[in-house]
Amino acid sequence: MKSSTRTALTAGAGTLAFAAVFVAAAIPASAATYKGRATSYAPGLNECGTVDSPGDFIVAVSSQMFGNGSVCFSTVRITYNGRTATAKVTDRAPGAGVNDLDMSPALFKHFAGQGQNVLSGVSWSFTDSKPTPGGTTKAPTPKPNGTTKAPTPKPTKPTKPTKAPTPKPTRTTKAPTPNPTRTTKAPTPNPSSTAHGSALG
Repeated sequence: MKSSTRTALTAGAGTLAFAAVFVAAAIPASAATYKGRATSYAPGLNECGTVDSPGDFIVAVSSQMFGNGSVCFSTVRITYNGRTATAKVTDRAPGAGVNDLDMSPALFKHFAGQGQNVLSGVSWSFTDSKPTPGGTTKAPTPKPNGTTKAPTPKPTKPTKPTKAPTPKPTRTTKAPTPNPTRTTKAPTPNPSSTAHGSALG
């Protein structure tokens, strides 16, 4: 085989491989077809935040499919026993199998025969470009609101305790010692002069 022919074939194979990858990438994940059972339920206030009526063509999907609600209001195409219909996803069916559907009375009646309560082998798929079933939407990280950082309070310098003044001892005034009372000695009376004369006489 010539070198130019080999180069052309290699280039052609590379182009085909690239085209295959491009086509595969262009097929959304929601194009997958699921197969499960279908039952009927009484609609009302749903998990997507609206109110359904029995005559609406709506379905509830399993908790695994519903995820955090990313499939709300997605359109699904349902096929059973040669019949096809489209419906909106508006609710969660907690007890359903992964690929099962709960249908509104009107939608269930569209597929079911007389006396049927459960439809087995129902095929369905998402028809729009809604998020992947069961996916969770990451909540955005809130941006800082530019709050001013509060200043760190400085430690309070402990106050020196005020020394209480030592009370000076009270000076007691010494009471003056009373002078002893000076007693005046009574004069000793002179003995009375006796007349010697009488004695001598």
